[in-house]
Amino acid sequence: MYAMMGRGDAALASLDVLLNKYVKANTLYAESGPVIETPLAAMASIQELCLQYWNGILRVFPAVPSKWKDVSFNQFLADGGI
Repeated sequence: MYAMMGRGDAALASLDVLLNKYVKANTLYAESGPVIETPLAAMASIQELCLQYWNGILRVFPAVPSKWKDVSFNQFLADGGI
């Protein structure tokens, strides 16, 4: 949600909590047992910081956190293969 609002620093802070507190070194998330969906959602959230496509508009680097001084991507695809 923060990425969609253009609030990259807040999005990164939320991702840091998720990745540092809940996601394990093997990329699984622990609740009552290991699950895979949450780490995959985290990676999708990271992509949303760099590339978004909604309402027919492609947004490039819409919510890059200020800590990311040199960010790039290669071969990301948006909806429709754009």
